[in-house]
Amino acid sequence: MSIDSALDGIDTWLARHAPATHRSLRPGHPDPDQHPLAASLGQSLHEDALALEQGRPEVQEQLADLLVKKGDWDAALELVRRSDRQWTSRWMADQLARTGNYDGLRRLAATGCPQATCYLLEDQLAKGDLAGALAGVVEFRSMNHPPTLRLLELLVDHGQIEYAQECIIRRLTLSEELIDGFVGVLVARGYRSNAITFLIGLSGTEARRDHVYALLADQYVEDGNWNHALALASRSTGHWTGPWLAKQLAKAGNVAKLCELAEADVQPVRQELVDLLVRRGEIDDALELLRGYVDGAESWANGELARLLAEHGRIDELRERTAAGDEECALWLLTLTQRDMPGTPNALPPQQT
Repeated sequence: MSIDSALDGIDTWLARHAPATHRSLRPGHPDPDQHPLAASLGQSLHEDALALEQGRPEVQEQLADLLVKKGDWDAALELVRRSDRQWTSRWMADQLARTGNYDGLRRLAATGCPQATCYLLEDQLAKGDLAGALAGVVEFRSMNHPPTLRLLELLVDHGQIEYAQECIIRRLTLSEELIDGFVGVLVARGYRSNAITFLIGLSGTEARRDHVYALLADQYVEDGNWNHALALASRSTGHWTGPWLAKQLAKAGNVAKLCELAEADVQPVRQELVDLLVRRGEIDDALELLRGYVDGAESWANGELARLLAEHGRIDELRERTAAGDEECALWLLTLTQRDMPGTPNALPPQQT
């Protein structure tokens, strides 16, 4: 069943938010020269914006959100109706859940919308219907759709950690935010060992593998198991190992080891070293390192050097580098000059001659 068929059944929801039923909505606007979205938003839209609205689903969704915020549900629903993209059913589920219309969610879930099913499962768990929710979770897993973090959180709160893990463990489209969030939920509730088990299982898939390895190593460290963390880093061929080790050394304040690693590695490690020196107040040492990285043609260091020079009042060097053609320093010098008001703390000192 299509999203149009589902929308036709949500009569009570439409009656609450729109003066006409979904079937009565028609494309167009009384003014033939004005795009209906422009009329709804109360302002003209550039032709490029209209072209984007036709072709890019993320733009269509943002426009629908904006129309809802303006209270124009008719125009938002018309935009949904005209689109043939996958975002429409998820967007409808979000709106139904936000307004508490669970009858509409049930109708939408019946069309096979996983997001609507997710919201219904959240509601069942929140109301204490554990048996019904778990039966629904088993069905939801077959949809191969990422769960919401709220659903995972509720399952964990009901002691159903394995059900929560099964909802997420074999999904190939997981976001880093969802993985981080679930691990955070487990750790916050005292289930660090379950978090480690989950990450070990997830590391066997292709879903964000480097990110998962780094998270797993973090959890080993937090659990006091440095041997496991270092063993994982040493046998991994991913790009996460250098930045992860640099982060751990920086957290431990081990400047000597970080300098040693920075000699052999590139940007992420050297950035951690510079950040650590700045946090320790060793600005001169940080600047000296950055000057060397800039001379070594490491482009990332230009912006960092200019920022530190500006923030710590090294105006003469900013001017020198600007005169030599450093665009990052020129931008910072311009920013400071714009703030240069006589009698204020931000005023630049006079140029030395």
